[in-house]
Amino acid sequence: MPDPASTENSPFKLLKGGLSGLGFGVLMIATLAVLLGIGFTNGYLIALGSSGILLISAAIIPGKVAARSLEFEFHMPQRCRAERSFPFLVSVKHCGRFLATPPVFCDIKFSGQPDLSFEVASLTPGSSAKLKLKSRPLPRGLHEDWHLNLESGFPLGLFKFIYQVRLKRELSVVPRAMLPNEIHELGRDQTGEPQHQAGRLGQEEEFLALRQFRHGDRLRRIHWPASNRGRGLIIREVEFPGQLPRHMVLIFHSCGPSSLIRPDRFERALSFVTGVTELMVGAARPLEVKADFFQYQSKLARSRASLRSLLDELATARRVENSSLRQLQSVLGSISLSSHLIVVSDSPLELWVDHIPAEHDATLIDVDQLSWSRAN
Repeated sequence: MPDPASTENSPFKLLKGGLSGLGFGVLMIATLAVLLGIGFTNGYLIALGSSGILLISAAIIPGKVAARSLEFEFHMPQRCRAERSFPFLVSVKHCGRFLATPPVFCDIKFSGQPDLSFEVASLTPGSSAKLKLKSRPLPRGLHEDWHLNLESGFPLGLFKFIYQVRLKRELSVVPRAMLPNEIHELGRDQTGEPQHQAGRLGQEEEFLALRQFRHGDRLRRIHWPASNRGRGLIIREVEFPGQLPRHMVLIFHSCGPSSLIRPDRFERALSFVTGVTELMVGAARPLEVKADFFQYQSKLARSRASLRSLLDELATARRVENSSLRQLQSVLGSISLSSHLIVVSDSPLELWVDHIPAEHDATLIDVDQLSWSRAN
């Protein structure tokens, strides 16, 4: 389990404090009783009203220290997938010495976005509690600022206090992994038939991925649980159709202004990059990644450690505005013809397919997944 984030040594900032609706009503009744007691010279009314005012005055002290006597620790993974929830463990300890805390309502915000809400029941001094939660899905990116809002009051509900604690903890939300259809064409020759099977990856029944049914697939490869979800027939891919290239280079580029390219296309293209990279690393096949948002610097993914480093960089990747196709051609010209290219873009395939040199052996990824082609 990674090191937790804690409220220890984190200052509590009072955002709002004052009488609740009930407290205001009690104060008005107590004040009215004192005034009536003075007007009618009634000592009982004066004593009753004074007791109410003293109760209100005394309530402010335990009301203020209720949330401040709690210490929180948060346990969560260092990275998670975009658009997926992740486990979240909260440990709460009462560090006070005298008063039990009233129920405290907590709200955690990641980078300003409401994510988790929970309630801590009343705790006696020295006691603690643990809560197992599940977060809401977060967008891709690096989330560093946490804001913990604590809302507490006196046990009678006379006062309400809202505190905020700012915590520092990095959470890398990496792109989700998706496999494009074109990746299953790796290892086929120009006629579409599998090449020589020597050196083929894995054993006969090694599972690789799920994909849509295509003509010629064996019926025994149908994955019935996934097919029953209403997305058509889903095939269980257990092996590559042929021998994989020895050296593969994945190229990512963006062409066209951002005003014409929807943001979800960029996220989808990044998901293809993530899925292909994870597949190759899991298959013990090194993959060299060159992307325009990396200034086309080589990122070699060949181990789990290098994969995690690459995923963290993809988490903060930003689209390059109108990436130059001439620069792409220059990068392609520097790559050996013996290397197999996997080209991914968030732009429509017809905008850049003619800029891929014919002499390169390349698999071209269509971000729309409407059709796929292979240039040889």
